[in-house]
Amino acid sequence: MCSSDLAVSFWGNWITAPLNPVVFSIFIVPIRQDLGINLSTLAWCITARMVSAGISAPILGRLVDRYGARWLGVVCAAWAGGCLIANSFATDVWVMYVLFFVSGFAGFGVFGGGQILTGVPPANWFIARRGQAMSYAMAGGGLGTAMWVAISAVLVQAIGWRATWLAYGIMIVVLLVPMYGIFMRRRPEDVGLHPDGAATEPHTSTVARPRPPTEVNFTLSESMRTVALWASLLAFTMYTFATNAILFLRVPYWSDLHISSAMIGLAVATDPFVVMLCGLLFGVLADRYPVRFITASGGVFRSLSMVVLYLTQPG
Repeated sequence: MCSSDLAVSFWGNWITAPLNPVVFSIFIVPIRQDLGINLSTLAWCITARMVSAGISAPILGRLVDRYGARWLGVVCAAWAGGCLIANSFATDVWVMYVLFFVSGFAGFGVFGGGQILTGVPPANWFIARRGQAMSYAMAGGGLGTAMWVAISAVLVQAIGWRATWLAYGIMIVVLLVPMYGIFMRRRPEDVGLHPDGAATEPHTSTVARPRPPTEVNFTLSESMRTVALWASLLAFTMYTFATNAILFLRVPYWSDLHISSAMIGLAVATDPFVVMLCGLLFGVLADRYPVRFITASGGVFRSLSMVVLYLTQPG
Protein backbone atom coordinates (compact mmCIF):
# COMPACT_ATOMS: atom_id res chain seq x y z
CA MET A 1 0.00 0.00 0.00
CA CYS A 2 1.71 3.17 -1.15
CA SER A 3 0.92 6.50 -2.79
CA SER A 4 2.64 9.85 -2.82
CA ASP A 5 -0.33 11.43 -1.02
CA LEU A 6 -0.18 8.83 1.76
CA ALA A 7 3.55 9.39 2.20
CA VAL A 8 3.15 13.18 2.29
CA SER A 9 0.28 12.89 4.79
CA PHE A 10 2.42 10.69 7.03
CA TRP A 11 5.28 13.16 6.71
CA GLY A 12 2.99 16.12 7.38
CA ASN A 13 1.69 14.62 10.61
CA TRP A 14 5.25 13.77 11.67
CA ILE A 15 6.83 17.15 10.97
CA THR A 16 4.02 19.26 12.44
CA ALA A 17 3.76 17.24 15.67
CA PRO A 18 5.68 19.98 17.60
CA LEU A 19 2.55 22.13 17.22
CA ASN A 20 0.25 19.80 19.17
CA PRO A 21 -0.62 20.13 22.89
CA VAL A 22 1.38 17.05 23.91
CA VAL A 23 4.70 18.49 22.73
CA PHE A 24 3.71 21.97 23.90
CA SER A 25 3.33 20.63 27.44
CA ILE A 26 7.12 20.19 27.58
CA PHE A 27 7.47 23.97 27.12
CA ILE A 28 5.10 24.96 29.94
CA VAL A 29 7.57 25.28 32.79
CA PRO A 30 10.29 27.28 30.94
CA ILE A 31 7.73 29.61 29.32
CA ARG A 32 6.08 30.31 32.68
CA GLN A 33 9.43 31.04 34.25
CA ASP A 34 10.50 33.30 31.39
CA LEU A 35 7.28 35.29 31.07
CA GLY A 36 6.30 35.17 34.73
CA ILE A 37 2.76 33.89 34.12
CA ASN A 38 0.64 31.26 35.82
CA LEU A 39 -0.57 28.00 34.34
CA SER A 40 -4.15 29.04 33.61
CA THR A 41 -2.93 32.13 31.73
CA LEU A 42 -0.69 30.05 29.50
CA ALA A 43 -3.41 27.46 28.88
CA TRP A 44 -5.39 30.04 26.90
CA CYS A 45 -2.81 29.68 24.12
CA ILE A 46 -4.05 26.18 23.32
CA THR A 47 -7.65 27.34 23.67
CA ALA A 48 -7.06 30.12 21.15
CA ARG A 49 -5.55 27.68 18.65
CA MET A 50 -8.38 25.16 19.04
CA VAL A 51 -11.02 27.87 18.53
CA SER A 52 -9.45 29.12 15.31
CA ALA A 53 -8.92 25.55 14.10
CA GLY A 54 -12.61 24.86 14.62
CA ILE A 55 -13.51 27.99 12.68
CA SER A 56 -11.16 27.21 9.82
CA ALA A 57 -11.96 23.48 9.45
CA PRO A 58 -15.12 23.93 7.32
CA ILE A 59 -13.29 26.46 5.15
CA LEU A 60 -10.28 24.18 4.66
CA GLY A 61 -12.61 21.29 3.88
CA ARG A 62 -14.32 23.21 1.07
CA LEU A 63 -10.99 24.35 -0.36
CA VAL A 64 -9.51 20.83 -0.30
CA ASP A 65 -12.61 19.44 -2.03
CA ARG A 66 -12.41 22.09 -4.73
CA TYR A 67 -8.67 22.53 -5.29
CA GLY A 68 -6.99 19.58 -3.57
CA ALA A 69 -4.43 19.65 -0.76
CA ARG A 70 -1.31 20.33 -2.81
CA TRP A 71 -0.97 24.12 -2.94
CA LEU A 72 -3.18 24.60 0.09
CA GLY A 73 -0.72 22.42 2.00
CA VAL A 74 2.18 24.56 0.76
CA VAL A 75 0.53 27.74 2.03
CA CYS A 76 -0.59 26.24 5.32
CA ALA A 77 2.78 24.65 6.04
CA ALA A 78 4.52 27.98 5.49
CA TRP A 79 1.86 29.64 7.64
CA ALA A 80 2.26 27.16 10.51
CA GLY A 81 6.05 27.32 10.44
CA GLY A 82 6.01 31.10 10.25
CA CYS A 83 3.74 31.36 13.30
CA LEU A 84 6.06 29.10 15.28
CA ILE A 85 9.06 31.20 14.28
CA ALA A 86 7.22 34.36 15.32
CA ASN A 87 6.29 32.78 18.65
CA SER A 88 9.96 32.26 19.45
CA PHE A 89 10.32 36.05 19.64
CA ALA A 90 7.18 36.70 21.75
CA THR A 91 7.85 38.59 24.98
CA ASP A 92 4.24 39.02 26.08
CA VAL A 93 1.55 36.41 26.61
CA TRP A 94 -0.97 38.49 24.63
CA VAL A 95 1.29 38.27 21.59
CA MET A 96 1.36 34.51 22.05
CA TYR A 97 -2.45 34.45 22.21
CA VAL A 98 -2.66 36.20 18.85
CA LEU A 99 -0.02 34.00 17.24
CA PHE A 100 -1.56 30.79 18.55
CA PHE A 101 -4.98 31.91 17.31
CA VAL A 102 -3.58 32.73 13.88
CA SER A 103 -1.67 29.44 13.72
CA GLY A 104 -4.90 27.49 14.16
CA PHE A 105 -6.04 28.66 10.74
CA ALA A 106 -3.10 26.81 9.17
CA GLY A 107 -4.78 23.52 10.10
CA PHE A 108 -1.63 21.61 11.05
CA GLY A 109 -0.84 20.33 14.51
CA VAL A 110 -4.39 20.48 15.89
CA PHE A 111 -7.32 18.10 16.02
CA GLY A 112 -10.03 18.81 13.46
CA GLY A 113 -8.47 21.19 10.98
CA GLY A 114 -5.17 19.30 10.92
CA GLN A 115 -6.90 16.09 9.89
CA ILE A 116 -8.20 17.64 6.67
CA LEU A 117 -4.86 18.35 5.04
CA THR A 118 -3.43 14.98 6.07
CA GLY A 119 -6.61 12.88 6.18
CA VAL A 120 -8.52 13.74 3.00
CA PRO A 121 -5.69 12.94 0.52
CA PRO A 122 -5.24 9.26 1.53
CA ALA A 123 -9.04 8.90 1.76
CA ASN A 124 -9.22 9.89 -1.91
CA TRP A 125 -6.69 7.23 -2.87
CA PHE A 126 -8.14 4.24 -1.00
CA ILE A 127 -11.62 2.74 -0.63
CA ALA A 128 -11.31 -0.96 0.20
CA ARG A 129 -8.27 -0.32 2.40
CA ARG A 130 -9.15 3.17 3.57
CA GLY A 131 -8.95 2.26 7.26
CA GLN A 132 -5.39 1.02 6.88
CA ALA A 133 -4.41 4.01 4.76
CA MET A 134 -5.77 6.47 7.30
CA SER A 135 -4.03 4.66 10.15
CA TYR A 136 -0.70 4.80 8.28
CA ALA A 137 -1.10 8.54 7.73
CA MET A 138 -2.04 9.18 11.36
CA ALA A 139 0.88 7.02 12.53
CA GLY A 140 3.13 9.88 11.51
CA GLY A 141 1.55 12.01 14.21
CA GLY A 142 2.10 9.37 16.89
CA LEU A 143 5.70 8.72 15.92
CA GLY A 144 6.41 12.41 15.50
CA THR A 145 4.88 13.33 18.85
CA ALA A 146 6.88 10.64 20.68
CA MET A 147 10.07 11.75 18.95
CA TRP A 148 9.59 15.50 19.37
CA VAL A 149 8.67 15.13 23.05
CA ALA A 150 12.00 13.45 23.72
CA ILE A 151 13.94 15.89 21.53
CA SER A 152 12.16 18.91 23.02
CA ALA A 153 13.01 17.84 26.56
CA VAL A 154 16.69 17.88 25.57
CA LEU A 155 16.66 21.02 23.41
CA VAL A 156 14.72 23.16 25.88
CA GLN A 157 17.35 22.44 28.51
CA ALA A 158 20.25 22.95 26.09
CA ILE A 159 19.26 25.99 24.00
CA GLY A 160 16.03 27.27 25.57
CA TRP A 161 12.38 27.19 24.48
CA ARG A 162 12.72 30.13 22.08
CA ALA A 163 15.56 28.66 20.05
CA THR A 164 13.78 25.30 20.02
CA TRP A 165 10.59 26.82 18.59
CA LEU A 166 12.65 28.77 16.07
CA ALA A 167 14.32 25.56 14.91
CA TYR A 168 10.98 23.74 14.67
CA GLY A 169 9.41 26.56 12.66
CA ILE A 170 12.28 26.59 10.16
CA MET A 171 12.12 22.81 9.95
CA ILE A 172 8.41 22.83 9.09
CA VAL A 173 8.88 25.41 6.33
CA VAL A 174 12.00 23.82 4.83
CA LEU A 175 10.86 20.19 4.95
CA LEU A 176 7.08 20.27 4.55
CA VAL A 177 6.49 23.02 1.99
CA PRO A 178 8.44 21.26 -0.82
CA MET A 179 6.91 17.88 0.07
CA TYR A 180 3.39 19.18 -0.56
CA GLY A 181 4.41 21.20 -3.61
CA ILE A 182 6.28 18.37 -5.34
CA PHE A 183 4.63 15.11 -4.33
CA MET A 184 1.03 15.79 -3.31
CA ARG A 185 -1.68 15.02 -5.87
CA ARG A 186 -5.42 15.57 -5.61
CA ARG A 187 -6.78 12.17 -6.69
CA PRO A 188 -5.37 8.97 -8.24
CA GLU A 189 -7.21 9.81 -11.47
CA ASP A 190 -4.86 12.80 -11.83
CA VAL A 191 -1.98 10.39 -12.52
CA GLY A 192 -3.93 7.83 -14.54
CA LEU A 193 -4.75 5.47 -11.66
CA HIS A 194 -7.80 4.46 -9.65
CA PRO A 195 -8.40 3.98 -5.90
CA ASP A 196 -6.51 1.20 -4.10
CA GLY A 197 -3.70 1.24 -6.66
CA ALA A 198 -5.68 -0.25 -9.56
CA ALA A 199 -4.39 0.65 -13.00
CA THR A 200 -7.89 0.25 -14.47
CA GLU A 201 -11.46 0.35 -13.23
CA PRO A 202 -12.04 -2.24 -10.48
CA HIS A 203 -14.38 -4.43 -12.56
CA THR A 204 -11.82 -4.76 -15.39
CA SER A 205 -8.68 -4.97 -13.27
CA THR A 206 -6.55 -8.10 -13.48
CA VAL A 207 -4.85 -7.29 -10.17
CA ALA A 208 -5.58 -9.95 -7.58
CA ARG A 209 -7.21 -7.93 -4.81
CA PRO A 210 -10.69 -7.61 -3.31
CA ARG A 211 -12.98 -5.42 -5.35
CA PRO A 212 -13.42 -2.06 -3.66
CA PRO A 213 -16.92 -1.63 -2.27
CA THR A 214 -19.28 0.77 -3.94
CA GLU A 215 -19.21 4.13 -2.22
CA VAL A 216 -22.28 6.21 -1.51
CA ASN A 217 -21.25 9.85 -1.78
CA PHE A 218 -23.27 12.50 0.04
CA THR A 219 -23.40 16.16 -0.72
CA LEU A 220 -22.81 18.55 2.18
CA SER A 221 -26.52 19.30 2.51
CA GLU A 222 -27.39 15.59 2.41
CA SER A 223 -24.82 14.67 5.04
CA MET A 224 -26.06 17.44 7.34
CA ARG A 225 -29.45 15.74 7.38
CA THR A 226 -28.03 12.47 8.71
CA VAL A 227 -27.96 11.47 12.37
CA ALA A 228 -24.52 9.92 11.92
CA LEU A 229 -22.87 13.26 11.12
CA TRP A 230 -24.25 15.08 14.15
CA ALA A 231 -23.65 12.13 16.47
CA SER A 232 -20.02 11.95 15.29
CA LEU A 233 -19.62 15.71 15.70
CA LEU A 234 -21.01 15.61 19.23
CA ALA A 235 -18.85 12.63 20.21
CA PHE A 236 -15.69 14.18 18.75
CA THR A 237 -16.40 17.51 20.47
CA MET A 238 -16.89 15.83 23.85
CA TYR A 239 -13.76 13.73 23.36
CA THR A 240 -11.62 16.74 22.48
CA PHE A 241 -13.05 18.77 25.35
CA ALA A 242 -12.27 16.00 27.85
CA THR A 243 -8.79 15.03 26.66
CA ASN A 244 -7.02 18.23 25.58
CA ALA A 245 -6.85 19.68 29.07
CA ILE A 246 -5.27 16.49 30.38
CA LEU A 247 -2.75 16.36 27.53
CA PHE A 248 -1.73 19.92 28.35
CA LEU A 249 -1.81 19.87 32.16
CA ARG A 250 -0.47 16.45 33.08
CA VAL A 251 3.19 17.52 32.85
CA PRO A 252 2.94 20.29 35.49
CA TYR A 253 0.65 18.01 37.51
CA TRP A 254 3.28 15.27 37.58
CA SER A 255 5.90 17.89 38.42
CA ASP A 256 3.84 18.84 41.47
CA LEU A 257 3.95 15.16 42.47
CA HIS A 258 7.78 15.45 42.42
CA ILE A 259 8.13 12.91 39.63
CA SER A 260 11.51 13.20 37.91
CA SER A 261 11.77 15.01 34.59
CA ALA A 262 13.19 11.90 32.95
CA MET A 263 10.23 9.80 34.05
CA ILE A 264 7.74 12.46 32.92
CA GLY A 265 9.43 12.67 29.52
CA LEU A 266 9.31 8.90 29.15
CA ALA A 267 5.61 8.79 30.09
CA VAL A 268 4.65 11.59 27.69
CA ALA A 269 6.64 10.03 24.84
CA THR A 270 5.22 6.56 25.46
CA ASP A 271 1.62 7.77 25.17
CA PRO A 272 1.66 8.80 21.46
CA PHE A 273 3.80 5.80 20.56
CA VAL A 274 1.16 3.42 21.98
CA VAL A 275 -1.57 5.47 20.32
CA MET A 276 0.24 5.00 17.00
CA LEU A 277 0.43 1.22 17.44
CA CYS A 278 -3.25 1.01 18.41
CA GLY A 279 -4.14 3.22 15.47
CA LEU A 280 -2.48 0.81 13.06
CA LEU A 281 -4.42 -2.07 14.62
CA PHE A 282 -7.70 -0.15 14.51
CA GLY A 283 -7.02 0.74 10.87
CA VAL A 284 -6.94 -2.93 9.94
CA LEU A 285 -10.05 -3.65 12.02
CA ALA A 286 -11.91 -0.68 10.51
CA ASP A 287 -11.78 -2.32 7.08
CA ARG A 288 -13.47 -5.43 8.49
CA TYR A 289 -15.78 -4.36 11.30
CA PRO A 290 -18.18 -1.45 12.00
CA VAL A 291 -16.21 1.67 12.87
CA ARG A 292 -18.63 2.63 15.67
CA PHE A 293 -17.60 -0.38 17.76
CA ILE A 294 -13.89 0.25 17.24
CA THR A 295 -14.28 3.92 18.13
CA ALA A 296 -16.26 3.07 21.27
CA SER A 297 -13.55 0.65 22.44
CA GLY A 298 -10.90 3.34 21.97
CA GLY A 299 -12.99 5.76 24.03
CA VAL A 300 -13.28 3.23 26.83
CA PHE A 301 -9.51 2.77 27.07
CA ARG A 302 -8.94 6.54 26.99
CA SER A 303 -11.44 7.08 29.81
CA LEU A 304 -9.78 4.36 31.90
CA SER A 305 -6.41 6.08 31.52
CA MET A 306 -7.95 9.35 32.71
CA VAL A 307 -9.42 7.62 35.78
CA VAL A 308 -6.00 6.21 36.69
CA LEU A 309 -4.48 9.68 36.32
CA TYR A 310 -7.15 11.16 38.60
CA LEU A 311 -6.52 8.53 41.28
CA THR A 312 -2.81 9.45 41.38
CA GLN A 313 -3.04 12.06 44.12
CA PRO A 314 -0.17 13.96 45.75
CA GLY A 315 1.37 12.05 48.61
